[in-house]
Amino acid sequence: MTTDKELFERANPVSKTAVTTLSQRAAAGYEKAAEILKRLNVDMDYYKNSAVTDERIRDVGILIHELRHVAMNRTIEESGINTIFDLPCGYSQRVFEMLDLGKTYVGGDLPAVIDSFLPVVNEMLTDEEKKRASFKVVDVTSYESLEKAVEHIDGPICITMEGLTPYLNKEEKKRLFANMKRLLAAKGGCWLAADAETMAYYRAGIGTFAKTKEEGQQMLNAFLTAFNSQSDSDIMGTILVERKGEKSSSDLNGGFDLNVVEKVYNSYGLNVERIPYYRDDIELKMFSKLTPEQIARLKTFIKDVHIWKITSNPDVSFDDSTQNSYEEGDFSSTFRNASGKLHIKLNGRVDSLTAPAFLKAWEEEFGNNKVDSVIIDCADLQYISSAGLRVLLIIKKALPDNELILHNVDEPIMDILDTTGFSDLFTVAD
Repeated sequence: MTTDKELFERANPVSKTAVTTLSQRAAAGYEKAAEILKRLNVDMDYYKNSAVTDERIRDVGILIHELRHVAMNRTIEESGINTIFDLPCGYSQRVFEMLDLGKTYVGGDLPAVIDSFLPVVNEMLTDEEKKRASFKVVDVTSYESLEKAVEHIDGPICITMEGLTPYLNKEEKKRLFANMKRLLAAKGGCWLAADAETMAYYRAGIGTFAKTKEEGQQMLNAFLTAFNSQSDSDIMGTILVERKGEKSSSDLNGGFDLNVVEKVYNSYGLNVERIPYYRDDIELKMFSKLTPEQIARLKTFIKDVHIWKITSNPDVSFDDSTQNSYEEGDFSSTFRNASGKLHIKLNGRVDSLTAPAFLKAWEEEFGNNKVDSVIIDCADLQYISSAGLRVLLIIKKALPDNELILHNVDEPIMDILDTTGFSDLFTVAD
């Protein structure tokens, strides 16, 4: 029998990166990460069995993730804000690090992660610490889920984000921007993001180990292959909103004009301050695995890398007319089978939270009845995320002749299909 966790992972395969990141922290020498890994019953050598098989390339990944984690924690401290809203929280030991600093911690992630992590955290926290830690199910494309997660918090929040946005499609990135603007305008505080300079910190990690440009390019290609297997979009699309005419570059010297990227933030009523990664006294556990020459190279490279501190510009309002009010549980799907022709009607949002329910309903229908073709009525579909599109693709591939037709598709949904490239995969009828 298919479990809820398996359904969530199939609809949201990127959620598996939470375990990969945890195992990288454990490999770097973080005891809390190793303890969490053990309590989750995950093999300590999980990362060694990942898509990245070369040991030296794995060390690059471990170095990059530790560097980003340490720099983010330092920037959190420097912000002076007492409440941390970690998105996505994954299985990170950050909750313990923030509680040790006397801060309040709110971790947000998909149900499969929260359901697995919460029992582990509760076993490891004291009763007093539990009063300052909470974990909430969120979808970053749903403002209501974000707002609900921090409704118990008074005062400003520090939103943290490491590595999420490269896995979001263009429409999801736009909604993320709009939601961050609304949340910061309502609560105050800042959003700390490492994602805009993804290529810069990979260039730093790879440059630490690679002896030649060709070797560095081979390392980068290995990472791209591993990452793109878990994403519906080009991993090199590291800015949060991509515009026509801008191109990503899959080489160590390429990437986006960050001044252009900053203007995209500004267009959503967000101000950007770039905080340097580098500090003279920076210390990493991975230094014990590096030669003095490698440490020197790393310190040189990271002088060009920043974490972006993003705040709401009170003088600029942003009205996103594509946003729809949504309450958890509003999604529904109905099925009617007419001699093998299956009619599905979708209502509400099919996102990372609701897509597993859609997938479960489809698999029950497909397993119990003959299905030759599928017609999906989208008249009452408010929004569909990459998780929902992935379910549509699963349905299409299961059909004998891949005959899946989308009916009554309105302009906002069509825009999503076009920007993600899925309009070429499905037949859209009036």
